[in-house]
Amino acid sequence: MTGQSNPRFRLLIGWCCLMSSALLMMTVYLATSSNKQSETNTTTSEHHSSAGPQEKRVQFSELQALNVIDYIRLLKDKKKIWICTQPCKSKRLKLNNSSVEIASTGLYHIHAQVGFKRHESTQETKKTPQKNTINLIKNKGLSAQKKLSEVISFEPGTLRLIRLVKLKEGDSISLDINYQNQSMSLLEDEYHTYWEIILLNEI
Repeated sequence: MTGQSNPRFRLLIGWCCLMSSALLMMTVYLATSSNKQSETNTTTSEHHSSAGPQEKRVQFSELQALNVIDYIRLLKDKKKIWICTQPCKSKRLKLNNSSVEIASTGLYHIHAQVGFKRHESTQETKKTPQKNTINLIKNKGLSAQKKLSEVISFEPGTLRLIRLVKLKEGDSISLDINYQNQSMSLLEDEYHTYWEIILLNEI
């Protein structure tokens, strides 16, 4: 009787084939389960985090669309001069004696709001109405001084000025407030009277 015809040898060969098949089936099963679990975790993670990252992308795209390069916001203080709302950290916009000096040529968006209120103890004369004005002036006090915008009102309330203007390095920009009507005064809190300059694009 040869070794291959021995019943024990054939039984051993059959057992090895059976174990190999079982091992292969277990390997395939584990691999398939691992892939499904990975896909489930990825889908769940994307579902839970979709709101946050999406909002950040929208905000970032909005900032890119605005293309804001530099920004400064000014308020009136108790001495009635313009001051920065926070320490002035701008490299292209420098506040100097209530005027903003331009250190970079570019396109600037300027927005100003001034609130006026009427004194209750004062009777306004209707026959001689006097105007309140806010003036946006370039290079104030120099030979190249130029009025860029003016807003006028004869009643208490809020005046707003919006202007898009190209300014050169070395220019300065000022916002003057004039109210001849003695029955009115400024609302000097940060919600009613302020001035903002935004550098949109350097040229």
